[in-house]
Amino acid sequence: MSPSKTARSALFTILSLALAACGGGGDPIEETNQGYAALGSGDAEGALDHFAQALGTLKPTDPDYDRARMGVIEAKIRLKLADAAQSFLAYAQEQPDKVDAGDYHKVGMQLSESKALTDAVAVLDAGLKRFATDAKLKEAMDKTVAAAQQSGDTSALDALKGLGYVGGGD
Repeated sequence: MSPSKTARSALFTILSLALAACGGGGDPIEETNQGYAALGSGDAEGALDHFAQALGTLKPTDPDYDRARMGVIEAKIRLKLADAAQSFLAYAQEQPDKVDAGDYHKVGMQLSESKALTDAVAVLDAGLKRFATDAKLKEAMDKTVAAAQQSGDTSALDALKGLGYVGGGD
């Protein structure tokens, strides 16, 4: 087992150095820009790679960290919906001062539009707990409730009932 770990580590180091020599991994802003360009062209996996390169260089205190971190979440929405929701909620908990109601709205709506309604409920509910008076978040939750009811998504409906958004004689 140890030789394969060593081999993987060596391969990773060689690839990282090669990537850096080709201009990748050097400038986190450029990597982030390339990540969003890849997202725009429909290449979510490529985007995820660019954002990962940027985050490998950036620290959470760097001004461009948040843009790259949100890029990872947007790429995951296109690849692995549950991972996207969990990544966003973890980020919101780690960096609450950098996540606003608009971020919750954006991620929640993207999840809802992707039919990941249970995940959308989790994100929007967390947002409403932090920003209870935000009209756009309330509207997004209403749209997600309607989508869950229309689709008959029992997991989302159970989550909504448990959180008090549906049921109880409404």
